[in-house]
Amino acid sequence: MPAYNDKNPSNKELWEAAQDLSNGNPTKTNKLIDLSENLKTTTQWDPDIKMISNPILKKSLNWYNAERIRSPNSNRKTMLENVNQIINNICFLDVIDQGNDFKYCKGNEGTGKENTGLLLSNIWTPLQTFIMISSRAIVIKNKPLYSIHAPIDLVNLPRQERLAVPLSNNGDVTRLMITMTSQNKDTAH
Repeated sequence: MPAYNDKNPSNKELWEAAQDLSNGNPTKTNKLIDLSENLKTTTQWDPDIKMISNPILKKSLNWYNAERIRSPNSNRKTMLENVNQIINNICFLDVIDQGNDFKYCKGNEGTGKENTGLLLSNIWTPLQTFIMISSRAIVIKNKPLYSIHAPIDLVNLPRQERLAVPLSNNGDVTRLMITMTSQNKDTAH
């Protein structure tokens, strides 16, 4: 992982935090985030649609839930139209080496530039540590993770909400679909 600050967590620390987060304990994750990102982060595994207020994230979760239970008779065209309405807020990450890294196959994940084909570990974002930990935790748990990232008062970053869902092939998570929205602190509620 390239240097994006002077307190980069080790691969071992990232996996330990991911294991704890997948078990519902964000203590190690919060400690690593506090050291590197100055964000207050809250998480919820397998969120209920009622707990999400953002319409873009709701569409993403509705699509994921419909795909999980999709029958051969379901209206796939309608579901794909729903995803097309929010495609600019979505990125896909391929799981590399069982979650040791992730490769962008579409999207910019908050960096403001196209990252298709690049490894997550080689791209700096304000949520770098959280993304590395949470992506690994999703591979472990194979469940969606909803998160809210509120910057501390001294940091000039927007409030962000993310929904990351696993996409599986024969039970193994092979790709993550991440939907993200940003909101200026002045307009956050």
